[in-house]
Amino acid sequence: MMDLYLTSLLEELGFKPRDSTDVDLLNVASAAISTEGFLGFYNTFAKHYSESLSNLKYEEFANRTNRATLPLESEKETSFYNAAYGLQHYLTFTKVLNDNFFIDTSDDYNVYNIVDYGCGQGIATIALLDFIAKQKKHKIHLNIHLIEPSAISINNAAYLITLFAFKHSISINISTHTYKLANINLNLHPFADMTLHLMSYILDVKEIQKDIPFLAKNIINEAQPQILIATCPKYPRAYEGFNKLFKALFANGQPNIIESDIPHYSYRITKGVYQKEVAKTISMILAF
Repeated sequence: MMDLYLTSLLEELGFKPRDSTDVDLLNVASAAISTEGFLGFYNTFAKHYSESLSNLKYEEFANRTNRATLPLESEKETSFYNAAYGLQHYLTFTKVLNDNFFIDTSDDYNVYNIVDYGCGQGIATIALLDFIAKQKKHKIHLNIHLIEPSAISINNAAYLITLFAFKHSISINISTHTYKLANINLNLHPFADMTLHLMSYILDVKEIQKDIPFLAKNIINEAQPQILIATCPKYPRAYEGFNKLFKALFANGQPNIIESDIPHYSYRITKGVYQKEVAKTISMILAF
């Protein structure tokens, strides 16, 4: 049963009762967060797809969304995405945080701005919340800005991020922006200790790459210390996106692109089986 305070918090944020089959699935997955974290959340969707023959098929999803590069339009599509891609995204972002990042715990209290570009259902921010909790940095406030053209995805993201923040006793404020990256006009907290820019699995998308000059200009104009964390599958287009972003932000030099192999056990939705896999990914961390 959901905590009364959490229920009240979700109502304040505008979340309404959910009552469709795929939304019920999200509710079940959300209930697993308090005890099993992201893995429990993911396993709910994987189990559902492994046991049902009436679910959305990969070919249908890939054709409608251009292989998940177009905004999602239904709970059925967001459920499919969680089962097909959710775990890999989470593990990829978690690895780059664990290997290359730290949270300063020397101060009693910190305020960070978080900007999650093309956030989808908020997996990068969720990985960050889990990372912060492991660093024992609970006396922190996060001003979270979610940017995502899919209304249904961004609503799910705000909902899930709220659940994970509550689980970890992390203070947050969420602002949602349902427009394309080229139209960004954020009002970031001017006295934050740092701004973190999260770009998870977006820089290989051609439409996103077109917006990189505008994105870079906005990032450069921020006054406070900044860190940008980007991850992508190990695709040629991803290297292209990483290089374009680096050149738009810095006049000289070359990006340090980190290649990683991430072994994991997951449900292969295209084959209908659970199996061991290795996700081949790249990542980049930039400090300003």
